Amino acid sequence: MGKIFDKKNYDRKSLVEVIQQFGLDLKCCAQQIKRGFSDPDVWGMRTWFCRTVPAMLDKMSEKAHGTPEKIANLPRFSGNPEAAHREWVRILKKTAFLLRESDEETAERKIDNPFDLRTQTENYLHFEKRKLAYREKCRKEGMTLFSYWFNDLWD
Repeated sequence: MGKIFDKKNYDRKSLVEVIQQFGLDLKCCAQQIKRGFSDPDVWGMRTWFCRTVPAMLDKMSEKAHGTPEKIANLPRFSGNPEAAHREWVRILKKTAFLLRESDEETAERKIDNPFDLRTQTENYLHFEKRKLAYREKCRKEGMTLFSYWFNDLWD
């Protein structure tokens, strides 16, 4: 699902369609307030995750006060808490980037296939495989980081 109250959901619609969309958006808001997700989020869980979790990690990287002991206790950061904190922020940002890149809808790096499926099928399919391999690599690396630092995602 797209964002709730997204302007593009209201563009070029009749008054009746706008009122219906507004009702759906209100219903989604109520569901998110009540349980933390809406029905459409369930059917697009991957996109929801790749949109929501990286945004939370970005916010944490901007507002974090603490640094995990796993980083602060490393010898290279001994006596330098600012450097340890910069490393923590770097990890948060990298994790957010990788998770965002793992989904075509949320990726910052858009990869458009320059080949025509009808006339250049072999090149088109090869390009798509490379694009999927990149997204998969990002997903695996992002989820590995997310899993490793999971217990430190608090401030």
